[in-house]
Amino acid sequence: MNARVSIQRLSLVLGMIIIPAAWSATTPEKAAQLKSGLTPFGAQRAGNEDGSIPAWDGGYTSQIAGGIPGEKAPDPFAADKLLFTITAQNMAQYADKLTDGTKVLLKKYPDSYRIDVFPTRRTAAAPQQVYEGTFLNATRCKLVDIGGETGLIPDIKSCDGGVPFPIPGSGAEAIWNHQLGWQGHAVRYKFGFQLLAANGKMVQIGKNTAYDLRPNYDSLDAKSKPWDGGSQYFSISFQGPPTRVGEAQTFRANVDTTKTQAWLYFPGQRRTRQLPNPCCDTPNPAALGAVSLDEISVFSGPLTRYDWTLVGKQEMYVPYNNNRYLHVPTEAELVKGKHFNPDWFRWELHRVWVVDANLRSGQRNQVPKARIYLDEDTWQGLFADRYDARGELWKVDGQTLIASPEAPAVRAAGYYSYDLLAGTLLIAGSFVGIKDPITYIDRKAAPDSLFTPEALASEGIR
Repeated sequence: MNARVSIQRLSLVLGMIIIPAAWSATTPEKAAQLKSGLTPFGAQRAGNEDGSIPAWDGGYTSQIAGGIPGEKAPDPFAADKLLFTITAQNMAQYADKLTDGTKVLLKKYPDSYRIDVFPTRRTAAAPQQVYEGTFLNATRCKLVDIGGETGLIPDIKSCDGGVPFPIPGSGAEAIWNHQLGWQGHAVRYKFGFQLLAANGKMVQIGKNTAYDLRPNYDSLDAKSKPWDGGSQYFSISFQGPPTRVGEAQTFRANVDTTKTQAWLYFPGQRRTRQLPNPCCDTPNPAALGAVSLDEISVFSGPLTRYDWTLVGKQEMYVPYNNNRYLHVPTEAELVKGKHFNPDWFRWELHRVWVVDANLRSGQRNQVPKARIYLDEDTWQGLFADRYDARGELWKVDGQTLIASPEAPAVRAAGYYSYDLLAGTLLIAGSFVGIKDPITYIDRKAAPDSLFTPEALASEGIR
């Protein structure tokens, strides 16, 4: 072998050891599609061949008739006629457009679980600044592998203020689109945690007020400081049930998980404790351990424990534009038997990205395999099918998406998790008796100081 070639190869190997690996951004030619054949977030603008999925026309940005900002958003499509219903008896006809989790629920509850399909409404929208940031990200945003517990992350020096990878080339990029996607900048959020136990009894495990901040959108303000990698700041205080009154928790998530921090305040102890491992399959303390931290909102946290595969895009029936869910009048009507009451769910045909997660060699997680479904128009997670070590479907997780034109956005009103083995259903997003569940607030009303251990005690006492 030529000595010069040997030295060049050795230099390349050493460079790979010293310098984090980087994945290239989209070419300018491809990025130009975001202003023609693709939406600003990278979805197909055109509808499908038979018209059951319409073309995207800019989304839903008008105030919903009868709506009052800050109060429960009305159902903008209440007049839509039901197209058809999918049940255990006819599901084979639609099998290619159903997730495995949906099929299992139909089979498990054949007499009560159903899917009511309505016309597809492509309501996804965002402010123009977010579109502009996404367009810039397309050609400059890159993934870097910083190794350790964190692994692949968006380069904080080149990514900011929009969806990071609107034209994804890998499963990892698609998952980061989900975690950094647009749901509004700062939100005050009031909701309840409910657990439907295996015996069919509904148990309230939380009645909460939360503040949800997405720091990667601080750049919408020209006076903002450079992005430090913060992906979500979340502060939650408990007003119920009586055993949890005064409890409070704060999470400061960062794309570099070595910088992610979480603190818990317990009024009985009158002290704040730091959560030692706010990552991955650590039980979520807000949900009393009913789900793990990486199950929140379908998936959250570092990508390093899995190998991610972008399987592709397909048409599927998914819950969408579920504003009616905000108006369930009683907790008893929230469920039917051992599952959500289908009367309150609207399903539509949408194109989704399918991403597979398989446990990486040498890593550990209670869930060695998962398949995650992301909405083409918003990158929000719709479903996750999680499998146990035996390869059996263990959990069916999802988010409840609503049309929220005041942001504008299609955002998650909550998430849920069916534990098929335990026979339970966790509902993180119950709005019975809550007048103002989702309020978009000014960034100044959610300062960084709100998401600190120092703020926890005062927030918990309120």
